[in-house]
Amino acid sequence: MTSWAYSALDIVAKYLFGFLVVRYVADEPRGVIAGGDYGATSGVTPADD
Repeated sequence: MTSWAYSALDIVAKYLFGFLVVRYVADEPRGVIAGGDYGATSGVTPADD
């Protein structure tokens, strides 16, 4: 294989991987996004600076 073929294979592989990731995120959003309380600190009132 020439270096051009490796470059083309690399580009195809990157697009294929990106496509699969997008499909996974679209099909399984609960596994990717956090709940509404993610990052919230419970029981603490923010200080007034």
